[in-house]
Amino acid sequence: MLFGEATVTGALVLNVILREYEKRSGQSVNYSKSTIFYSSNTVEEEKENVSSLLGVSGSSNLENIWTGKGLLEKGLIWKVGTGSSISVLNDVWIPDFNDLKLPVDAISEHYDKVAELIKNHERVWNKEMINNTFREVEAVLILRIPLAQEPHANFLAWNAELSGEYTVRSA
Repeated sequence: MLFGEATVTGALVLNVILREYEKRSGQSVNYSKSTIFYSSNTVEEEKENVSSLLGVSGSSNLENIWTGKGLLEKGLIWKVGTGSSISVLNDVWIPDFNDLKLPVDAISEHYDKVAELIKNHERVWNKEMINNTFREVEAVLILRIPLAQEPHANFLAWNAELSGEYTVRSA
């Protein structure tokens, strides 16, 4: 999902960005599956010009935007920085974990945030706590998550498929 100014200039800039992306990644944008969502205050002439320039259809239907939002959320995973805002049970944060979220019975209620599983002064996982709290498969996956030596903010990233590729196919 990309956001930009719905003008001819904005469309030209977006076109340059998409061409550069295609060139560097070796992937192609499927314009027949792409849609532009316009705000209600965008004039019809501008909508037609932008859609024509990019070769995609346009819509003002907010329901379609929320469908795209759901798809986006399904493909995202939290990358652990401090872990202070990541819920152990309710957020997707363990790469390669097929169930995406931990089952409620998999963890004691004592640990709410991922930060509680990290020895902050050493910036390492609390291995003993994790091994005693989680099932073996989950503990192994958690302990494989690298932690930066310097704490940083948590951030969302696109989750890779088990093959290691980043796609929207499984979302």
